[in-house]
Amino acid sequence: MAVCIITSSMPMISVKYLAARLWFVSTMYFLCTRLFENEGHRHRFFWLYLGGLSVVILYTLVRHASFHFEQDPAHWVMEPFFKDHTSYGAIIAFFFPFALRQ
Repeated sequence: MAVCIITSSMPMISVKYLAARLWFVSTMYFLCTRLFENEGHRHRFFWLYLGGLSVVILYTLVRHASFHFEQDPAHWVMEPFFKDHTSYGAIIAFFFPFALRQ
């Protein structure tokens, strides 16, 4: 993003956008490193997130079943929780192996 400031037609806007993104990312990085120092906090986060994700999976399955599991609705039935099926599938794929291990 910093390199794109050079070629930007509005460099000041690009600088402000980069500053806002860095502010957000660095704050979340340092906050997460403090929150997840304790292994118990990591397990609590995992199970709470998995509980919420289970509700979303159930919602998506019921909604997709109402469309007879057709292919086209599979791209948007997880809305408003996920924008598309790619991010939805990635989150499930990320948490699934850890859920089986526990």
